[in-house]
Amino acid sequence: MMMTLYDYPRSGHAHRIRLFLSIIDEPYESVNVDMQKGEHKDPEYRKLSPLGQVPTLVDGDIVTRFRFAVAEGLKGVPTDTLEVVLPGGTLDGIRYRITGMPNFVPGEEVVLFLTRPDSAGRVWPVGLAQGGFRVRRETDSPPRVRRNFAGLRFQGSARAAGIQADDLRLDDLLDEVRSLTGATATGDRR
Repeated sequence: MMMTLYDYPRSGHAHRIRLFLSIIDEPYESVNVDMQKGEHKDPEYRKLSPLGQVPTLVDGDIVTRFRFAVAEGLKGVPTDTLEVVLPGGTLDGIRYRITGMPNFVPGEEVVLFLTRPDSAGRVWPVGLAQGGFRVRRETDSPPRVRRNFAGLRFQGSARAAGIQADDLRLDDLLDEVRSLTGATATGDRR
C-alpha cells in the first residue's frame, strides 16, 4: 500500500516530509489540504489529524483501542465499559507515537475527560493527554490524581495560565466536576 501525504505546498514541515520521501525514494500519493480555505479544520480531515495539523503522513491505519471499565460516569450516556480508539500504537515491534496522545497502561485507574462522539462515533480525551488523570492509591492516604504531562512541554503562556501538574485528592477533583456538571455523588449521568 502506498503512503498518502496530506500536504500544503507552502508548509515548511510538509516540504521536509516531501524531501525525506524523495531521498529514500519512497513513492507516495499527495493530497492537497488548502489551509487558506480551512480544509485542515474539516471534520473529515480531523479524523486523520485530531489537531488539524499539516502535514499528515498516512501509512495504513495504525490505531490502539483502549477499553475502560467505567466506575462512575458523570455526564453522557450511562455505560459499564467505554472504548477509546487513538491513532498510534505498536506494529511489528515498532512503536508509532503521536505527540500529545495520552499513554495508558493496562490495569491503571484513570479519570478521563472526553469529547462528545465525533462523526465516526469516536470519543477523544479533551486536550488529548491533558484530558486524563492517573489515580494513585496508597495505603495510609486518600486516593490522589495527577495529570499525565509526560512528553509535553509547557510554553510560557501555559505557565502564566497556571496549569499545574501537582497531585490533588481524587474526591476534590470529582466534587469539582460534579458541581460543574450537576451530577450527583452516585454518578447520576445527565
